[in-house]
Order: sequence, then C-alpha cells, then structure tokens
Amino acid sequence: SVTIDDDFFALGGHSLLATKLVSRIRSALGAEMAIRQLFETPTVAGLSGALDTGNGAARTPVTAVLPRPERLPLSHAQRRLWFLHRFEGPSAAYNSPVALRLSGALDRAALEHALADLTARHETLRTVLAEDAEGPHQVVLDEARPSLAVVSSDATRLAADLSEAAAHAFDLASEPPLRATLFEV
Repeated sequence: SVTIDDDFFALGGHSLLATKLVSRIRSALGAEMAIRQLFETPTVAGLSGALDTGNGAARTPVTAVLPRPERLPLSHAQRRLWFLHRFEGPSAAYNSPVALRLSGALDRAALEHALADLTARHETLRTVLAEDAEGPHQVVLDEARPSLAVVSSDATRLAADLSEAAAHAFDLASEPPLRATLFEV
C-alpha cells in the first residue's frame, strides 16, 4: 500500500510524470510550484508541508470580480454575428461542431451534469443577443441547462446524422450557443 511518506520516484515516478503532477497541483490548488520542489520533497507529506509554508509554492492571485453595467454591449465579433443573424436569419456558419466516440458504459446523468457545470462556469455559453430601442446587447442568462438529445442511429446513418446535428442553426436571440446530442449506435 502507498502512504503519504512514500517517495514518488521510488514508486516509479520520472521527470515526465513529475511535470504532469506539478501541472495538476497548479491547476487543482491554484498554487505555483516549481518542478524542483517535487525533486526536493518527493512525498505527499513533504509537498503538503511545502504548500502550507509557501516554500517553493506561491498562491495564484484570485481575479477580482468586477461590477459590470446592467446593459452589456456586444463585442465586435458579436456585433458581426448579430448583423448576419438579422440579415440572413439563423445560420450554422459559425458553429464549431465536435464529435467524440465513446465506448463502454456511459452514465448519462453524469454527462448531463457535466454539461450543466460547463454552462454554469462559462457565461458565454449562457449568453443570448437581444435588441431593444437602444440597439443590440448581450443578455447573460442566470441559468441555461443544455439539453442532451438522445438519437438512435446506426453505422450507415451516423455520418448523415452527425452532419445534420452540426448544421443546426442557432437562434442567437433566444438560444444559448451550446447544443449536445448523444447518438446511440
């Protein structure tokens, strides 16, 4: 059994794994840590102590949340999209489709939860473009849970089904810009 006092390198760790581990510590804990620190204190207990004392690690400063105006103007890119949307109607021209092949058992509830977490974390995925007497502006929705459509497909239809899903035209005024479809083959 592995304990907090076991040496990372004695357990088979090497420089590439050390780089990955330090990267994970940085992202998970928001701490700036030099790879050298892992070589100097190659145990969980040693790293924990170094993080607690700040020896070799500095906390990444937290970005302050700034107040924003009630009415959010469109960025230049959003203004271009809004104009094209008004002129041509909904379009799939700016979609960024991604298809992933999953194998094995899938926890559909966990996938839906992950999509909800993603939209909760990123305001841009909850933003629609509105227009009033003062002109176009952004509206960040408080909550926008993306639905996970489940479509039964087969190997002969899958390419066409994927193309059809990728061609979905978003209504920028009412529909957040994230859509997910699970194709069961």
